[in-house]
Amino acid sequence: MRRILAIVEGLSKAGALLSVLAMSAIVLLILVEIFVRAVFDSSTQVASEYSGYLMVALCLLGFAYTFHEKAFIRIGLLLPRLSKAWNRRFEIVAGLFGLAITGYALTYAVSMTYESWALGMQADTMAETPFWIPQLAVPLGLALLCLQLAAFVADRLLKRDDS
Repeated sequence: MRRILAIVEGLSKAGALLSVLAMSAIVLLILVEIFVRAVFDSSTQVASEYSGYLMVALCLLGFAYTFHEKAFIRIGLLLPRLSKAWNRRFEIVAGLFGLAITGYALTYAVSMTYESWALGMQADTMAETPFWIPQLAVPLGLALLCLQLAAFVADRLLKRDDS
């Protein structure tokens, strides 16, 4: 089981790396846009559109790693007051609840991306980007978060109350 948890952690780190690459691409796009405007008094016509797509990818692909590193916003009013046993039980319930919500969102994200591909939907911009390409980040990021949430619950189930 520990091997599976390590694989999920590796996938979360890969998502974080893709998130970093998306942020780097946004910075590069903006710098190119600034240069083209300053030097050629023109525009790339795609910097704003692609920066938006990459921002969605940046967020969603980083969610699993953020959760793993306990960097999501947490409200610690109840858990510090509970015993370790009740704390673990509460985390299991919360993890299962989060997994259910994320899984539900994942099913719709997959459906949305598939429909965009099947219908040949594309952006009404100069680039005419097929929507399914940037939309892939949504189900991918949610799938990574589902895996991380499942690993979280499994880890809490494996822990004993005295540890």
